[in-house]
This record gives sequence, C-alpha cells and structure tokens, in this order.
Amino acid sequence: MKDQHTILGIDNVEEITEDVIKKAYRAKLKTVHPEDDPEGFKKLRQAYEVALSELKNKANEAEYIIEDPEIASWIEKIDKIYNYFPKRISVDEWKILLKDEVCTDLDRCDVTREVLLVYIMTHFRLPGYIWKQIDDTFNIVYDQEALFEIFNSNFLKYVIKAIKSEQGWDYSLFEGEPTANYDAYIGALIKLNHEECMKESIDLIENSGIIHPTGEIDKMIYYTNIDDIEKATQVEQFLRDRFSHILNVQYNLAMISLYKENFDQFIIDCDTVLNKEPNHYGMNVALARFNVIKERYKEAYDILNKLKEMSSNWNPDKEFTETYDEAVKGLIPQVIEALDKNTEDDNIKMHLAKLYNKINEFEKGIKIAETINIENVNLIEYYKLLSGLYYINLEKSKEYTLKYIEACEEINQLDKIDLFYERLVAIILNLADKTEDKSSLEVALKYINKAIEIDKENLKYVFISLKIYKEMEDYEKCLALCDYLDRELEEDHDRLDLYKMRIDICEKLKSINLILESYMKLVKHYPEDPHGHIVTLNMCIVANDQELTENVLSWINAYKIESLELEFLKMKIMLLPDNIEHDKVEHVIDVLSTIIALAEDNETEHNDLKDINQVYFTIAQAYTFLEETDKGLENIKKCIEHLTNEEDIYVANQLMANSLQQIGDYISAIPFYENCLRIIPDSIYTLSKLMNCYVNLDESAKLLEIAERIIEIDSENISAIFLLQVLYRNKFKETTNQKDYLKAVKYGKKFVEIDNSAYANFRLGIIYELGNDPINVVIHLEKAMQFREGLVAADYTELIIKLAIAYKLLKNYNKAIEYALKIIWIPDKTNHPKAYSILSFCYQQKNEYKLAIHYLKQEIKEEDNIFVTLFNLEEIFDIYLLQNELDKAKKILQKVIKISAKEVIAYKVLGGMYFSLYEFEKSIKTYIKAYKTFTTNDTKLLVLNELACAYYITQDFDKAKKVLKLYCDIIIKEYGSIENKLVGSKSKMEIFTITSMHFFAEHEDFYKYVEKFNNTCLCIPCNQYSLCVETLMVKAFVAEKSGDYNKALLFYRKYHNEVKKDIFVKFKIEELEKKLNIKPYIIGHKQIKGIKNMFKNLLNR
Repeated sequence: MKDQHTILGIDNVEEITEDVIKKAYRAKLKTVHPEDDPEGFKKLRQAYEVALSELKNKANEAEYIIEDPEIASWIEKIDKIYNYFPKRISVDEWKILLKDEVCTDLDRCDVTREVLLVYIMTHFRLPGYIWKQIDDTFNIVYDQEALFEIFNSNFLKYVIKAIKSEQGWDYSLFEGEPTANYDAYIGALIKLNHEECMKESIDLIENSGIIHPTGEIDKMIYYTNIDDIEKATQVEQFLRDRFSHILNVQYNLAMISLYKENFDQFIIDCDTVLNKEPNHYGMNVALARFNVIKERYKEAYDILNKLKEMSSNWNPDKEFTETYDEAVKGLIPQVIEALDKNTEDDNIKMHLAKLYNKINEFEKGIKIAETINIENVNLIEYYKLLSGLYYINLEKSKEYTLKYIEACEEINQLDKIDLFYERLVAIILNLADKTEDKSSLEVALKYINKAIEIDKENLKYVFISLKIYKEMEDYEKCLALCDYLDRELEEDHDRLDLYKMRIDICEKLKSINLILESYMKLVKHYPEDPHGHIVTLNMCIVANDQELTENVLSWINAYKIESLELEFLKMKIMLLPDNIEHDKVEHVIDVLSTIIALAEDNETEHNDLKDINQVYFTIAQAYTFLEETDKGLENIKKCIEHLTNEEDIYVANQLMANSLQQIGDYISAIPFYENCLRIIPDSIYTLSKLMNCYVNLDESAKLLEIAERIIEIDSENISAIFLLQVLYRNKFKETTNQKDYLKAVKYGKKFVEIDNSAYANFRLGIIYELGNDPINVVIHLEKAMQFREGLVAADYTELIIKLAIAYKLLKNYNKAIEYALKIIWIPDKTNHPKAYSILSFCYQQKNEYKLAIHYLKQEIKEEDNIFVTLFNLEEIFDIYLLQNELDKAKKILQKVIKISAKEVIAYKVLGGMYFSLYEFEKSIKTYIKAYKTFTTNDTKLLVLNELACAYYITQDFDKAKKVLKLYCDIIIKEYGSIENKLVGSKSKMEIFTITSMHFFAEHEDFYKYVEKFNNTCLCIPCNQYSLCVETLMVKAFVAEKSGDYNKALLFYRKYHNEVKKDIFVKFKIEELEKKLNIKPYIIGHKQIKGIKNMFKNLLNR
C-alpha cells in the first residue's frame, strides 16, 4: 500500500478519485495544524500533492491510448528514426514520414498531430528545421488556440518557440554512435547551469561517447574552474585541433586564455575572432577587460563606448558593466592628472564630471561640474550632464532635464530627445508618488506625447501615457489606449500586464460588460493566470449575475487554475442566498478551513489570498446558517463581524486581545492584534503588544518581523532595538550568516547610542565577542565597567570574565591576568575555574611556568572533575617537557597511568603524552585501548582524531583511512549524515576536525572539506588564541598538499607562535626544515629526540 494513501487514510478505498483525496485531506486538516505540528502538516501536504499527481498521471496515460493501428504503426516509425540519430536530423527521413497517409488524411490528421505531440512531450530534442517540417504538415502554430485547450500550456509554448526559433543546437556538429543517448547528453549540458549537478553532468558527457563543441567547451571551463589543469589543457588542445574553425569555439578559447592570463595566446585568439566578426560583443568586452588588466584604461573605455554606440536597444550584461566601471575608474586618475596640469580647462572638467556620472559617483561629479565656466563648454552637453548627475536630487534633475530639452528644441536638435522626454516623465511621476500631488501629471502627459510624436513606433511611450491616464483616473482614455496597444503590439509580444491593467480599469468603470470583454481577452491568451478570473468573479458576486457566475466557474474549472483566492470565492458563491444548500455547508466550512491552513503555511504555492479575515467571516456566516452558535462565535471573534465602524472594530479587537494576553493565551490574542493593525497599520502600541505575544511564544522569526516593522515607524524605539540585537545575535549563532551578525552589531550600536549605559555596552560587547572581534569587545566592556553600578551581580561577573578573555586574545596578558584575579576575589567560587584557566594560559604565554602550573593545580583542586584533572595534568606535563624538567614530567605520567586503572578516559590523555614524547607506537596502542574502552560516541570521535594523526606521523596511511571511515560511520549513525554534524555555532570547528582527518588519511575529499571550512563563518568566541589557529593549520595542509613546502612551513610556524606545545606542528616544522634544508626555526626543537631518549632512561631507572 502506498504511503501517501496511508497518511491520508484512504488505503482501503477501492476507487480513489480527486474528490476522495481532497475530502480525506480536509478531514485530516482538522487534527493536524501547521502551528501545532509543522512536521506532521508537511507530511500530510506532501501526501496530498503526490496522491493528486499520481491520479493525474494515470488519467494522462489513459487519455493517450492510440486506438488507430495505422497511427500506432506510424509512431513506431517515428520512434525508430528518433532513436537513430543520423535519421533523426535527416530532412529526407522526416519528409517521407510526414507524407504518410495518416498525416495527409483530413479525417485523421488532427488525431495524428495530437498523438505526435504526446510523443514529443518526452522526445523533443530536434533541430529547428525538423520542427518547421512538422509545423508545415500539422499547422501547430496556426491552430495553437485549439491545442492550448488540450495540452499543457508550458509544453505548447516550448513547441511554438522551437518552431519559430532560428537558433538552437547545431545538430550537424554531433559526433558519436547513431544509437547513443543524445538526449541525455544535451540534458547534461543544460544541467551544467546548476552547480549541484555539474560533476554528475560532466561525468555523463565524458562517458557518453558523444562529441559536440559545446560539450567540449563546457568540459574545458569545468576543469579550469576546479583547477584540473591537465584535463583542461587536453580539452583545450582538442578544441584547437578539431573545432577552431568555429567562431564560438575560438571565442571560448580566447576567454580561457584570458582567464589563465596567457595573454599572448589571448591576443592571437582575439584577433582571429575579431577578423571574422569585428563587432563580436563578447570578444570586444573581453578585449576591453584585457586592456583594463594591462592598465590601458583609455583603450578599454573606447572599445566599450563603441559597442554602446552600435546598439540601438542597449542592455549591457554584468561583465560589460564591471569592465566599464573599472575602465572609467582607471581613467579618472589620468584625467585628474591632466586637470592638475590645466586647472582652468573646462573641457577636461566636463570629461571628468561625465566619468563620475558613468560610475554613479554623483556628488564628486556635481562638485567638478559646479566649477565649470559654462561659457567655455557646449551648454546643451552641460545641461545633459547635470540632468544625470542630479539623479539623487529629483527636483534638480527635473530642472536640468527641462533646460536640456528646451535648449535642444530651440535649435531643433531632436536626435534622441525622446529619451529625455521619457526621463523627465519618470522624474515627474516619482515626485508625484512622493508628494501625492497629481497636478504635475498634465506636464508628464505633455512630454510623453512629445516623445510619441518623435518615435511613433515606440509603444513603450504609449504604455507610459496609459499609466499617467490611470493615475489621472481618466479611465475612458485608458481603455482606448489599451485597445490601441492591443492592436499595435507584435503578435508574440507579452500582453499579460496590458490585459491585467485593462480588466482593472474596467472594474473602476464598474461595467460588467467591459470586464467580461477584458476577461475573455485575458482567458484567451493567458488562461492560467488567476487575476482576470478573480476580478470577474468578484464582479459577478456584486452584480448577482447567476448565469455569468456559472460560466466563469466553468472556465476556471476547465483551466484547473490553482489559486487560494479563487477557491475562497467559489465557497463564497455557494453561501449566497440563492445558492446555499444545507447539506453542502459543512463541505464549504471544510474547504474554507483548508484555505486558512494553506494560507498560513509559508510553503504553500499559489497563495494569493487577499484577506484571511474575510475567510473567517465567511466561516462564521456558514456556522450561523447551521445554528452552531459556539463555533460561529469562535469565528465571529476572529473577525468581529457585528461591528461596521473601523474605530469600534479596532477597540473591540484590542480589548479581546489584551484580555487573552492577560490570561496567557497568546496564540488566541495574536489574530485580534493583527486585525487592529489592518485598521491602523502603524500603531506602535498594537505592534508592541503583538511583539510581547511572540516573545512569550518564543517565535523568533515573527519577532524579527514585528520588531523591524516597529523600527520602520519609530527608529528610536528602544524595546524593539534591544530585541533586534538579541534576536540577530541568536540567529547568527544558529546560521553563522555574516548578514545576521552585521545586523546584530547595527542594533547593538543603536542601543548604545540611545542608552549609553553599562548594560547597553555589555550587550554590544557580547555581540562582538560572538563575531570574534576582541578589540571592540574590550572597548565596550570597558565602558560597561565605567557604569557598572547599573549591572546585576551575575552580569558584572560575566563582564569581568569576558574582559579577561578578550585581553587574552589581544595578547595583553597583564590585563587579562588583572581581570582574572578579580574573578578569584569574588566570594562566589562558581567562576573560579574559568579564572584559573585564563591565568594558567596567560602565565604560560609570559613563560612564567611556575605560576601557570600553580593555577592549573588550583583548578584541579576546586573543580574535582576527572576531565579537568586529566586535561590540566596533560598541560602540566607539556610545561615540564618544555622546561626539560623530566623528573617532574615522569611523576605526572605515572600519575595519569595510575588514574587510567580506574578512569578509562585517562587513556586518551596518556596517548597524548606518549605522542608528545615521539613514542608514536605507544601512543597508537594507548589510543586504540581508549577507543575500545570508551562508551560514548563523542569520546570515541575525539580519540579517533588523535589516532589518525598518529598514523599519519608514522606514515601508515591505510590505517589512517580506516580510522577516517570509522569516524564517518559513527557520525552517520549518530547524526544521520556527516552534513548534519557540520551545522550550528560550532560547525567551523567540526569541519576543521573532519578536514584534518581527511588530510591525515590522504583522502580525495580533503579539498571538498577545505572549501566548506573556508566558506563557513566562525561564530563562537575563540577563547584560546588571538588568531583562528585552525585556519592557519588548514592553509598549511593545503600548501603542503600542493607541494609548496615553503608556504606550508610559514603557516606551521605561525601556528607554532600561537600554540607552542603542539607536537604535531613541531614534528611538521622539523620535517619540512629537513626537506628544505633550512636551519631549525624553533629554539630547543633539536633536543626533542634527546629528551625522548633521556625520558626512556629515566623510566628504566
């Protein structure tokens, strides 16, 4: 039995229909609510959608059974030539097939066409000339209206586009076996646009046995992007040998040469392309980019300007825009230098101001332009320049645009002046929107009409005039312009916006006949867009036109339009006095409840419901009809249906919500507050009350939304500002998204700006702590110390701890010690261990090892925790080793050995000690013992990391790989997948661990995790070191893997400066120094093996 049927509770139903599925879904919705059980609701929704989809597929299969044996035989022939590629692209083969009697017989050709289109739904990779042959035979484009009623509109639009298109795949360039899977190959090329499918698509292309220049180009680009230089070079050479005569191939080869900075080859390739096609857009942009790289900004600027001048309808891409900006920015210093030499040259000033205008540095441009003596320059050009520069000041821009227009008109210089008429109109309309002053609309109309006079064929100007007349509420004129545009627009032009505007205009005219006329236009061309159906159905309800209502509903059902607003209107119609039937009211209530649930679900598609309160109101009406008073009252409360005066409705909702909040029913209170906001959207009081509800419900997403809304209205609202800095800090902790951190900082600063108190500075300090910004932590926590009387005891203690940690990260160890000692002076000993940890670290950095050991021992004494004891003993052991105090180190080792007899966790520490002594075999044995005796997965993972490192040191990479597999298996068992482990605030540290494991095992996925590590933000305070030492380690790994041992050594040394006791790093430094024949960098490092031998002798004695 299928899972979706079980979830819906219809697994025992014999005949499953659409009504059965929908009824079961509505019944389940009564018990599964998206807020109470989001996961259950999601599963229910998925089951509903899958069940409907399966039902639809079965219907389609049944619908397209071929009954005519001759047509069935003909389709078999089509299938044979389609699957034999040379025949598929052969005009002659298709000519023979399309002359078959089943295609020419007038009684059967429509059926044949329909069957062929069904086949093409899954077999559509055909050359353009074959599409045209098919259309010549079956008149698909001509009969498209009839076909749209039968076939999916998106499919049919694809077919029509393929027939009309002059471009597409050059099928003649394919090379390969005739029966190879060419469709899969083309599909793989298309999927290359999606990053997640790239590797899979390239593998398919590589193994397809098919060759096409486009595929080879994509391979070359892919291998170049992943730095597989060998493969990229092979493909590049193959393209040069086989396909260099093709312009697009030559262009892509030039682009690869530019990317690789092989400039000599780029020039050769570029010349080849431009000799064939001098105006080649992409090649000219690339040539300009090359000139920018070479700092030949003037040449780049000239090339790009020439491109602009050649285009009548200019629409630059990102590469052009970026190159142009860089060329202009590079050119500006040269022009400034020229101006310095000729300070009074107004033409140079004009040129410089124009350059600033081109890169949107308007203020700089204005500053230069204001110094120009207009008597020395072309006045028209000057006004044109100022018109653009004052883009940031609409009034000024309007003034200079008008001056430019008047100056041009005066001398009859009308070339491209229509563009400035359009600009002036846009400025006027923007000003009218801001000031709500419609008096200027007549001026806008005057100038857009002038633009129309100059360029009568530019229908964009007519559309602008249509919008102006709509703003002026001259709907009769609007209607005439809509009809004019409908006649004049090209056949394939998108008319959706035009028809939507027309139907809205007809609604304003309150003419049901005109609405119906507009509706028929919209339905004819865009039957699946819900807008026209919604407007028309609303008008039907208002007009109480039963016959028209039935017609519109039949069209909606025929087109199977998915729209919550339409579903609601259908139910509303069923409750009209002339339509209501007692036995159908419960069905109406079920559907309306479903609409509400779907409207509240953020993942619902086609959620165009305008007002959920109207649905509640309609449910209340339905329950009132059924005389179910309690349920009716429940819904009446949600919409306060008995009140008509907005002020009364607002007050009633506010009272209802406040009462519910007082008794702690926050969920019920929220809809009433939302009703209030519909009446007075900017009510700070209501928004604050609503915010309080979400605080108590702990709904962060909603809190963010409400708090941001309050800030839009009242930028100084301290409650919202405080809440926002807390919410974004917590969100950053979860998501590690830098944008959330910046927003937390923004609101933290605003909080301090309004209330420069100890608490405000303390809150901002802990935001900076999360972002690993110790300098700002210190700045704001020191300010908090100045006003510390305003802090409660717990916050004061936390403040001191965080200051000590921040100073430690900044390597200001004396200050860190000062604050750590203050913690010890606090009578409450809860935080003493933290202070001891800070003190021991700082004294180690200051080489005051005696005091460091003292505080490590003090922490052991006060914590009475086996983990702390073992960790600190290991620290003390490492300190003694650093000082060559081997007797003392021996005692610590013996102590840990004794502990290991009782506490298995000690094996991990013991393994680390042997590791520190270069006793790697003993270390490995001890780690294995630790792994076998540990009972929790977290401790097992910890020791496996150490074990992999030990195997790496001993160059036993096979065992390191086994350890890595074991490590991954445990994670998958514990978390479901490795990715699930690598999320949350500690994700970067987790990624570092698994990256290092892959390095130790020399595993091929190492670079995958390096990339993930580099792209992940560290969002927990780094309490130990002033740099993110893990980043240094990963950089060292990458450098070493790539064979750059000098760079690897540099990063290992930087790491060692931060973590002096790390034996693995010492070992790597020693190894690389030997490899590079470099004098040892770490003082005393040579003696490490001597210490090991001395320690052995000591133990033997």
